[in-house]
Amino acid sequence: MADLLATRLEMPCLPPGSPRDLVEPQLVLWIDAGLACLCQTGPKAPGPLVMDFSTPALQRRARQGVSQSLARACGLRSGLRPRILDVTAGLGRDAFVLAALGSEVTMVERHPVLHLLLELALTRLRGQTGAAEGPGRRLDLICGDAAHLMEDGNLEAPEVVYMDPMFPPRRKAALVKKEMQFLKALLGEENTMESEELLRRALDFASERVVVKRPRISDPLIGLSPDHQFVGRSHRYDLYLVPDRASGPDSDD
Repeated sequence: MADLLATRLEMPCLPPGSPRDLVEPQLVLWIDAGLACLCQTGPKAPGPLVMDFSTPALQRRARQGVSQSLARACGLRSGLRPRILDVTAGLGRDAFVLAALGSEVTMVERHPVLHLLLELALTRLRGQTGAAEGPGRRLDLICGDAAHLMEDGNLEAPEVVYMDPMFPPRRKAALVKKEMQFLKALLGEENTMESEELLRRALDFASERVVVKRPRISDPLIGLSPDHQFVGRSHRYDLYLVPDRASGPDSDD
């Protein structure tokens, strides 16, 4: 399995038990306990990155229900579960939470390594007992460039387009979390022009709203003030309502 995956992704692969700290620093695939992981090698490298939808942290987020900011921004409320297109799937965690809360979610990820890890995580989720009636049934995954897919008409327009672009470069010198280190190693820093173009396409594509995850203290994309913001401790969700096609965030009151 490891060799096949490494060939498919054109990426080095380390067999089980390999001393990662003695290898030249690079990104590699690593097989640990039968799971495909993404690893950095070299001294003081962080531990492997495994996409797993069954972690206690994700389960706790799902149990918070539709009162959490992510769900409110995306329009989930009593009796309403909109279809959502996640155009920057990344680690898939927000998509999983939205699916666990009852929405049909299509994840789009263009990077082949991230797509593979999402694919494996989704396969494991669907193989779990009772998963046929759970979020695994409501999650779909596509490999491709979301901007092109929306423009070419290869996707069905959802009520909500959700995007979580790479956060802009940090001004602080402190190390970011392990997951962000991996994403930056794979994808680089946020390409603001690409993110802004993706938002423009999303605004033309969604039937009701577009939600953009941003650092709490940062400018809105394309300088466009959102219709509403859901602000947390470290990030916020900017909500853009599609003119003449959507109701406001509190229309259920």
